[in-house]
Amino acid sequence: MMMQAKVRASWLLTLQAAWMSDMGEPNNLEANYKLARLLLSRDQIDESIGVIEKVKSAQPTSVVFLALLGDAYFKKGNVDKAEENYLLALAAQKENADAILGLAKVAQNRGDTKAAVGYLVQAKGLAANSPELLYKVGVAAFGSGVFDEAQSALEQAVKLKPGEPAYLMALGAAWLKKPDLFTAEQVFRRALELQPDNAQGQMYLGYVLYKQKKFNEAKGYLEKAIEADASVPEPFYYLGLIVQEENEDERAIGLLEKAIQLSPSFANAHVALGASYLKLKDYARAQKELELGATLNPDDSKAHYQLAVLYARLKDPKRAQAEMQIVERLKAVEQSQKREGDTFLIIPATPNPR
Repeated sequence: MMMQAKVRASWLLTLQAAWMSDMGEPNNLEANYKLARLLLSRDQIDESIGVIEKVKSAQPTSVVFLALLGDAYFKKGNVDKAEENYLLALAAQKENADAILGLAKVAQNRGDTKAAVGYLVQAKGLAANSPELLYKVGVAAFGSGVFDEAQSALEQAVKLKPGEPAYLMALGAAWLKKPDLFTAEQVFRRALELQPDNAQGQMYLGYVLYKQKKFNEAKGYLEKAIEADASVPEPFYYLGLIVQEENEDERAIGLLEKAIQLSPSFANAHVALGASYLKLKDYARAQKELELGATLNPDDSKAHYQLAVLYARLKDPKRAQAEMQIVERLKAVEQSQKREGDTFLIIPATPNPR
């Protein structure tokens, strides 16, 4: 992982140096496009926009740059500017799949699911036998919550290019949303056979094994994920849940606190931490974490149940009863909406640059 990061950093520096030396040559489309795309993938959004806008001023009808600029503005949160550039790209090239996918994201962002699905179907039709485009369609469909469409597109991408780990991990994530833990497990294992040190794949497989109560094997993969990339909160969270199940609450507290340190608004981690404090009879800390978890995610029945138990122990039956009423109200909703993987945001990986 460290070697891959060094290679990517070296590649970025090389591209940046090349671009700086060609400041007077915005017609060098290939170098500028590669740089803008890489900057965007590294969340250097303003820098990416700067590169694209410079090229756009010299090449106003360059379709790939218009679509990429739409992606950059969308990532920045400027949906109107994103839509403007996607529409400009379509005006220049009516069957530009990237622009159509961008409009699907815009529609979903505005709550127009019907329009989003229409764009996704249109983009899938254009993808034909392009695994990269099918992957993009699958990721966009995933982000829009259209999981059947995501699964279909990603399966086609994997058939066309079975050796791309990112495609497999995205497909595994789609299977998680079905939910089908067994199939997701097999897909993640295939991805790790191709790329054993992939931290995201290790995290996903650890999560799937945890959900199947294969705790020992799950711990191994989650620990590997943490060793590879300690900046992601979810492996700490799921490892904390496992040791919590094994009644090692003091160890669980350390892991859950690490998850919260990395992501302070991680509601589920606050609830799990509160549950461990509750088991250890540290009621003050339990109350703090459980109430914060319920505030961050008011629809989490586990948070309200734990609060009910806490208030009962604190001899506050009125508040305990109120929390149980919330639990009963939420149960019916959760039964119809619950999906595997909803406790964290699944972001399909980006394929390795070729």
